[in-house]
Amino acid sequence: NERCLFCWLDPYLSDLPHGLIKNVIKYIIDEKDAKRIITFTGGEPTLNPHLTDYIKMVSDAGFDFLELQTNALRCANAEYARLLVQSGLTRALISLHGHTAEISDKVTRTPGGFAKTVAGARNLVNLGVAVTFNYVMNIENYQTTQSYLEFIISNFPQSQVVLSIVGPSYAQELYRNALPRLSDQAPYIIECKKMYDRKLIATGFTCGMPPCVLADSIELFLDEFHPVVIDGDLTSVFFKKETCNSCSLNDFCFGFWRNYVDVYGDDEMKPIPESPLIKKFKGNYMEVPGHELAGG
Repeated sequence: NERCLFCWLDPYLSDLPHGLIKNVIKYIIDEKDAKRIITFTGGEPTLNPHLTDYIKMVSDAGFDFLELQTNALRCANAEYARLLVQSGLTRALISLHGHTAEISDKVTRTPGGFAKTVAGARNLVNLGVAVTFNYVMNIENYQTTQSYLEFIISNFPQSQVVLSIVGPSYAQELYRNALPRLSDQAPYIIECKKMYDRKLIATGFTCGMPPCVLADSIELFLDEFHPVVIDGDLTSVFFKKETCNSCSLNDFCFGFWRNYVDVYGDDEMKPIPESPLIKKFKGNYMEVPGHELAGG
């Protein structure tokens, strides 16, 4: 129900069968050794007519963390938002990509979408849902990131903002048309981190900003990082060059999306030297069982 200019998901995929999704959820619930975490994502999961049933299955199973990733358009309907919460929804990551209707609706290519998303977010917050906002930086909005943070803090003071970068596993044209160079985005992220600190999360996840692009101010972001493992499908999606092995945060970095490198090259990838704060940060992980780093 939106057509974001940066999105790499096929908007014409058919819905998975209801029975199949129920069986997958049952499988996850029965996995005794699994972390008690589940996220409903998409496309747009609120378009699925059985979403409340799925949420109730997970909620009844006592999961520690249940999150819905949504643009919240349907949640502008107060009754629908209430049904989600009654089913057991406790957290939502809401996609909002501009602080004004002009910017947001241009990015999502959905006239009126901004007003509905904001209304949907308010409905969920008023019903006790912990709301975080996902702001995907792109050619239309990255220079107004500070204004976006100010809008969220003013209207949703209890919420954090996740700053994401476009991360398609195909479709290089999305980069050429929708994504500025990461080093062009970095100054805006750094300035916002200095001003708003814990309101902002920008690194440490697959769609986060690679550490080396923020190198001049990397110590501002250390509390966002955790060790990562690149295996399976991730090995074909992310790229690192040989010099990354000498980076002090190599064990905490996924690298660059390969198709980004195909378009912009790898000159932004530069090893981050060790510093006393980085050494202390990594030492904290060495003291925790199960968090031994590859580099020792």
